[in-house]
Amino acid sequence: MDRNWEKETKFLIELKLKELQRGSLSRLSYDQVERTLYNSVWDNQLPAHLSQIARDIRLLTAEDIVKYLTKESWVTKYSLADLADSIEGDGNEKE
Repeated sequence: MDRNWEKETKFLIELKLKELQRGSLSRLSYDQVERTLYNSVWDNQLPAHLSQIARDIRLLTAEDIVKYLTKESWVTKYSLADLADSIEGDGNEKE
């Protein structure tokens, strides 16, 4: 059965984003998580089964995202300082 899992995928990414934001990446964006999944984990092809999508999102770590975004910044010539600013908080966020 071929099914578009877009709605469910977005929901799972949002949950993962909130989890990562509670950790050390308080300013991480949805787009950054989504780009990491699509370009690094899924090779631009969403898996056919929701269980695989959920597993990949669950196993995604802050380190995976930082590695991908760092690589992307080198390729696109973004400043690493700008990258760090875009995903790290200043440490003054309220819990």
